[in-house]
Amino acid sequence: MAPHVLLILLIAYGSAVPTANDRSADQRPAATAAAQSQPSTQPATEPIVIAGEKFRLEIAADDAARETGLMGRDHIDDSAGMLFIFPQPKELSFWMANCIIDVDILFLDAKGRIVATHKMKAEQLRKPGESQEDYEDRLKRYESKRSAQFAIELKAGTIERLKLKPGQQLSFDSTRLARIAS
Repeated sequence: MAPHVLLILLIAYGSAVPTANDRSADQRPAATAAAQSQPSTQPATEPIVIAGEKFRLEIAADDAARETGLMGRDHIDDSAGMLFIFPQPKELSFWMANCIIDVDILFLDAKGRIVATHKMKAEQLRKPGESQEDYEDRLKRYESKRSAQFAIELKAGTIERLKLKPGQQLSFDSTRLARIAS
């Protein structure tokens, strides 16, 4: 065999050998493949500055996450909460279904400006024999009253502590976040 043909074959063979980065999932070591296939148990979060204070908010950007919200939580840390993201600005209405603690809520327009605030109170949970429809009908609604694309739920007392009011601007990338909503 001519030396240049042998060299071409060696180069071709060498480029076909998978490296650690080239391996498919079924060729990776079991621990690595298993770790990558495990879903994260931690919700996605977003850092947001509110009245000069840093918060790390769980993201609720799809129907299922927005519907569940903070239901069943027995506490919210001082610098935590939930950021609800909607695909388009619209008038929003929240309630305290299956919520066992008071929660403060901020409604924000598409640019991150507060349009409404409410101090939401925990309500009596669904009573034995009460239909789901009757339960939902008796819950108080907390409305944005204006077009909003975001809502932020925080520990009760945060609105008062930070002196939050409609018209205040929050610091976060509202344009990027709006793109992740479904």
